Amino acid sequence: MTMVARMGLLLALGLASAACSDHHDAGEAPEGVIYGEGVSDEAWVAIGEAPLVTDDASAPRLVRPTALPRSGPPPTFEWEAGAIARIHVPRRSRSARTRGLLAELFGVSVARAHLPPVTGAVFRLVLDLEAGEPVRVLTKATTWTPDEATWSRIVGASGPIGVELVGTYLDSNRVTEGPFVSSQPASLTFEE
Repeated sequence: MTMVARMGLLLALGLASAACSDHHDAGEAPEGVIYGEGVSDEAWVAIGEAPLVTDDASAPRLVRPTALPRSGPPPTFEWEAGAIARIHVPRRSRSARTRGLLAELFGVSVARAHLPPVTGAVFRLVLDLEAGEPVRVLTKATTWTPDEATWSRIVGASGPIGVELVGTYLDSNRVTEGPFVSSQPASLTFEE
């Protein structure tokens, strides 16, 4: 291999390494997260790594349920998005530009995350069941209905259920707004 070829290979490897730094290897999403369509564990990690911003105007607000039934079908959790759902013009990320440059210069293909990066308003709902693992949901929707197994876990809780509802805007798995949380912690009790 010639010196020029080696230099080209080293440059390509260095650029590929920089391009891969966008992937969140350091953090991992907890086990058992319920993912809605269009979101991924990389989005969960990005939100988890960003400091929460307390802002009542921008934070999502739980609308229903206001109390939980002990019997019957699971209710649908519904929230107002807050002020995070603004119009954004997507831009090509630095890593996408780097991958394009590598492909043009060296014909090098760069490994990518296993799911497409998430762009848009994303909501993280965490129900603290006091005993056992919390119920964790990540979705782009403003509603979520638990499946039967998850609902059984929720109904099995002994006391009030803490509710953390976080809203953020992601651009290619990067937090650009938020993550916003309300100044007033929410909780749900069971109907008598």
